Amino acid sequence: MVETDGERRVLLLQNTHLQPFLNLAVEGFLLENLAPYSHALYLWQNDNTVVVGRNQNTYAEVNPDFKGYVTRRLSGGGAVYHDVGNLNFTFVSERRVYSVENNNKIILSALQKLGFNAELSGRNDVTVEGKKISGQAFCLRKDACYHHGTILINSDVERMRSALSPSKLKLQSKGVASVVSRVGNLTDWDPDVTVSSVKAALAEAFREFYRGYTVDEKSVDLTDPCIVDIADKLSSKEWVWGKNPKAKCSIEKRFDWGTVTLNFDIEGDRAVNLNVFTYALDTSKAEDLKARLLQEPIDKWRIES
Repeated sequence: MVETDGERRVLLLQNTHLQPFLNLAVEGFLLENLAPYSHALYLWQNDNTVVVGRNQNTYAEVNPDFKGYVTRRLSGGGAVYHDVGNLNFTFVSERRVYSVENNNKIILSALQKLGFNAELSGRNDVTVEGKKISGQAFCLRKDACYHHGTILINSDVERMRSALSPSKLKLQSKGVASVVSRVGNLTDWDPDVTVSSVKAALAEAFREFYRGYTVDEKSVDLTDPCIVDIADKLSSKEWVWGKNPKAKCSIEKRFDWGTVTLNFDIEGDRAVNLNVFTYALDTSKAEDLKARLLQEPIDKWRIES
């Protein structure tokens, strides 16, 4: 849909705060308060943080010895590690003009101008010479959507490896031996690249893509009561860890779109205390599957794609 002249305003938002609960809260705030802008780009960083996907089992994804921040985001997908060698981006758009393709054009333009032979791989990765330097995830709401991800610039991959405890099934399905073997830092190709230079390139690519629009550039007001309220939820034990997922029964199955893990107790022929965990990008899959399975006897369950 073509935007009218009155809607041709976009927001470029940057933040230097490194605490994940407030940073992720800004994403949630923008989803609900994007107006008067049709598009926004938010650039930010977390320090020493594991962020799990909306429907993941946090206990299964985070190394119990990890000493750092742990939180859960609104989008689907898998767990990621953030540190100050990583830059996060969030594109937020009105749903009727939301375009992941346009957002990726901005990302690739920025990286290519810095001299990197970056390209899209699959549905949600950016690679350089076959190594993943960016993963992406998505959150779709009725009126607005966001598309966010990471860019590894000079991240500590050994700490990343030790922080994450991903499902062995997930790794085997991708044909790799470890998380570290799949990723690369931009400094592997250009030792002089910095977080600041990548941030500046993304900001410039965003301005260029939306040339002809009014581009408002602002810093984040982290004292806004709405942002603080969202951050309180994102830091709560209930949101991050949920109910203890240990149960008498567990089923795990792999599909093209992700792995599903079911933890539950049995009473009679029905499941109780059912938890459904998945790193699928579509956050509705877990809720829909749980609702269906709770209505059926266990011997009638069909866990299909």
